[in-house]
This record gives sequence, structure tokens and C-alpha cells, in this order.
Amino acid sequence: MTLQTYVGFKNHPVYYLGADIQKKEYPTLLYFSLSGPESLTLSPYNQIASELAQENCRVLSVTLPGHHEGQDKHKAMDYWAKNLEELDFFLKDMHELLSDFFEKGWIESNRFAVAGLSRGGWIATHLLSHPQVKIALGLAPVTDLSFLSEFNNDSPLLEKLSLHHLYDQLVGKTLRYYIGNRDLKVGTKESFEFTQKLTEIAYNQRVRSPEVELIISPSTGHFGHGTLPGTFHSAACWLKKKIVE
Repeated sequence: MTLQTYVGFKNHPVYYLGADIQKKEYPTLLYFSLSGPESLTLSPYNQIASELAQENCRVLSVTLPGHHEGQDKHKAMDYWAKNLEELDFFLKDMHELLSDFFEKGWIESNRFAVAGLSRGGWIATHLLSHPQVKIALGLAPVTDLSFLSEFNNDSPLLEKLSLHHLYDQLVGKTLRYYIGNRDLKVGTKESFEFTQKLTEIAYNQRVRSPEVELIISPSTGHFGHGTLPGTFHSAACWLKKKIVE
């Protein structure tokens, strides 16, 4: 499937697979992993994008901070830690991009989801706070930047960007995480604590069966921070049921 590019939003090219980006009433996933093109074409990171694109779903991606041409993707978290202002602006731009696409009718709430791998999962969770976004998925997601070894400061901006400020905005929405049972990079415990707290807050706001899920599987890879093909496939099937079928 041919990779296409939309360059009409600020300085963030939107890369995509599938139907023309302006086609309305079409199931769409916005997926974050590495650079926009890598997220959609580089195996194994693109498995979700590849599977959904074959299931009549349009998959969009935008390059994450620290992943632009000439930047070392293996040092992206160091880059984030040193450039929190850029990260803050990126989140604001992504919220504006979504508002723009919703307003144009290119995406619609009941046929749209946002997803991400590792740091992309952190971005996806942030974007779930957008009023019109209802579904998010995270694979081995970062849920607490301060847990990561690269973030060794007490910056007020780091606190401002914490996902913990978003609980009330996530109540009543659908969130699923997949993580290894011993992920030492992003923290299995941190993912559990985030989803457990969100569930409690939702329940206390009379959402009696919150659609908040954490699926824990045997860890794999460096520091237990890896995602197996079967997990990618399970996540793709879940997303298909939510926005395609």
C-alpha cells in the first residue's frame, strides 16, 4: 500500500495509508511510534498500521519530537527530557490538528481512534482528552515521564505534562493498554496505577463499568520493554472491532 502525505497543517506533515485523507465517514486510526513514515512502514513497529490498512481503515501518523531526519531515534527520550517546551507545543498542535480534521469532517468520533507504542502511547493518552476522541490504545505505554531514567529533574513543565492531570477528561472514554509483566523501562506498576486510579475516579463519577483495560503479558526484549507480534495482532483486532466493524 502506498504511503501518502498531507502537508496542509502547520509544520507537521501527516503521513497515511489507505483512503484519501479528505474522504469522509471513513474509519481512521492516528498512530504514533517513531517518525511518521517509520510508524507506518517499518517492521515490527508498523504491524498495527499494516493490519488495519488491509481492513479498510485509513491509518495516519505524525513524526514524534526527536524522530525527525538527522535525529537519533535511540536518544529520543533524552531529547524529550531536554526539550519539554517542544513536547508541550507538539501536544497542543496535535489537539489543533484533531479539531481541524473533526471540523472538516475528515474524521468522526465513532469511527476514530488514537494509538501509540511506548512514548507514542503517552501521546495517545494525552489526545484521548480531546473532547471528540473516544478511543485510545497504548502498547508498552509510557504513563509517567518522571519514572524514566532520562527525566531526572523537577521541572514545573514536567509536572504540568503529567497524565495525572487528565483523569476527569478521560472518564467515560475507552482506553486499553498492553504491557509486559516486568517492563523496567516504562514501568508495569506505573501502568497499573494509572489505569486503576482512572477506573476509581470514573466509578466515583457514576460510570459503573469503566472501559479501562490493562492487559499484562510475559515481558520480552530489552528491559522487558518489547511487544510481540501476537500482541500487535490482538490490539489490531480490538481496534478493528471498535472503529471498522
